[in-house]
Amino acid sequence: MRELSFNAKILCGVQAWIFVQSLQETWCSDEFIYRFMNSEVGCELDKDYALYMKLSDKNPYQRLVDEFGPYSSDDGAPYMHDQMAWMGYLYKYWAYTREMSNKGIYALVKPEVLVKAYDLCHTLDMEDAIRQIKEKNGIEDYEDEIARGVKFLREYLRKQKEAEAAADTAYEDEP
Repeated sequence: MRELSFNAKILCGVQAWIFVQSLQETWCSDEFIYRFMNSEVGCELDKDYALYMKLSDKNPYQRLVDEFGPYSSDDGAPYMHDQMAWMGYLYKYWAYTREMSNKGIYALVKPEVLVKAYDLCHTLDMEDAIRQIKEKNGIEDYEDEIARGVKFLREYLRKQKEAEAAADTAYEDEP
């Protein structure tokens, strides 16, 4: 897990602000979050140097419309201001500390899960909130799955190499 740097805290705040401001731009929070987390704007905020680059002359909401088309006004309702701020911050915190992308975190945990967890978790430290959400929903970070897969593969290759070396030694020892 990566430590949250000063710049990363600012990025978390920026993403929280974008989530809150979306309430003035769109009707459906789920649709906005899906679009943002899977968009070029969301990808740009995944970069460590995002604070130092000019993201665009267009506002992020117009960029989402350009990328995905107009918002549909009938597909759901907005979440509360505090929920959006917390979700924006938590998504970025989770992505940054686990060295994952916004898109990866969105695939791992959907907004409906965070909204249900909000009352219990929004006053907790971010790590405690993540732990609670993961436990209650049976979620494992992708990096945990990848790390297990890499460990398994390395162990398999090591055993295969040892078996080949033993076979070569046995072959050389025969008269």
